[in-house]
Amino acid sequence: MLEWHYDWVDSMAAYDQYEVAIPLEKAGSCFNEVSDLLYGREAAWRGFRTPALVRFVGEEDGYLSPTLGAPRLYINYEDYVTYNAADGENEDFQKVHQLLTSEACGG
Repeated sequence: MLEWHYDWVDSMAAYDQYEVAIPLEKAGSCFNEVSDLLYGREAAWRGFRTPALVRFVGEEDGYLSPTLGAPRLYINYEDYVTYNAADGENEDFQKVHQLLTSEACGG
């Protein structure tokens, strides 16, 4: 894509993009908590417009590797609502983001 095309797309659909790396030994319990938050009483799924990208990365021995010492589960997720909502807030998304970056998920 050309630079002007990126600028045009950004002006049409602004969003924030996040990525977390969760230690694999915490991934199961973390997913359970995220699932409860998304589909439980709080129904935080309302804060998402696109599905998350989930990747598994094996342990690497490079000293500066984020997977040094243990394999990790990477989750990449995007917030399209904040910039497109009338009040500029996306509380449901922020609840899930706070959980994914908390100690419970290895944050």
